[in-house]
Amino acid sequence: MSQIKTAGYAPPGVNPDALVIEEKSGDQLNHEISKEFVKRTSKTLDQSGELVEKAMDARAAMDVMCETWKASWMDFQETSDARLKELRMTRIAMDSEMRQLMASLREVRAFFLDKDYATEIARLKDFVETCERLQKLKDSGFLDSVADTMLRLAERQAV
Repeated sequence: MSQIKTAGYAPPGVNPDALVIEEKSGDQLNHEISKEFVKRTSKTLDQSGELVEKAMDARAAMDVMCETWKASWMDFQETSDARLKELRMTRIAMDSEMRQLMASLREVRAFFLDKDYATEIARLKDFVETCERLQKLKDSGFLDSVADTMLRLAERQAV
């Protein structure tokens, strides 16, 4: 075997004067290549075995987590569906109530903006005063006396 010094081209970062090429026979080269191939294949197989083992461990961990959370997830799905239906029904009820309330408020607004507002308020005031007077008459016992008198008169006319 002889060594040949290279002159000229060298990969970046390598001193071309330090680069030495060694000549080998075809059998030696094949033997070294096959030896390196077997070494790297063995190393790759060892690494792939470790990777397969890690993948299986990860899969087992995922299976445990899925089983642990599956029941909770199913409960959540059922509960969320029920709550969603309740929420929709509440929204529909709120919409209906809101429409009724808005209609009532429109009527109240129309009452206050109506041209007969003053007349209606005066009537309402008279009605309230009449109710208050009737309450005073009832409290004093006058209405009971009038009712008794009317019943006696009705009995006399019936006989």
